[in-house]
Amino acid sequence: RAHPMLAFFHEGYIRLAMEPYSEENTEDRFAHLASSRVQREHADYTRKVKRALMTIDELVAELSRVVGEPTDPVEEWIKPQLKAAMRHVLKSGQMRLVKANGQFCILGVNAVIDDDLNVYITRLSRNPSLHMHQQNVDQIMSAMICEATEIALQANTRESGGRFCAPSCLEHFEFLLDESTHDDGSAAPAMGVVSCSS
Repeated sequence: RAHPMLAFFHEGYIRLAMEPYSEENTEDRFAHLASSRVQREHADYTRKVKRALMTIDELVAELSRVVGEPTDPVEEWIKPQLKAAMRHVLKSGQMRLVKANGQFCILGVNAVIDDDLNVYITRLSRNPSLHMHQQNVDQIMSAMICEATEIALQANTRESGGRFCAPSCLEHFEFLLDESTHDDGSAAPAMGVVSCSS
């Protein structure tokens, strides 16, 4: 919902570039862009695509292996930065969003994570690719679409008064921003009384 802004965060999945990143080689699109459209143009796409998509749990395992200690840098460092950046982007672009009741949007967010785990948003898409042809990621996306639809329906019903769902509806999404309660997402929101279907 755009006015007042109501937004949620889903950690989604990871799409890696098809070639190793290099600051020196700025001409290699396969090292700098990870969109599915660009990836499909890679000569070795069929073989490399399975390694280019991963779940957040797979990313955590890989980062823990590289760092050499059990840790969850996604929860501790990456997600807080990404959520703060998303709040900023949403607030900055709010006036350009459609103000009609009952509308919602699933935004795709591309971000780069550097060696120090700093997050940089590089692109937002209002038409993200939702079918990956890889079972682990397809399952995440299917569940995300169902839950996003349920949240949108609940947030826009007359009974809800514009308040968002109780936590029972928020299985994989996290609260990001609710301007109707003047909550910028930095604290747990006050819940409205809204029944949610399972």
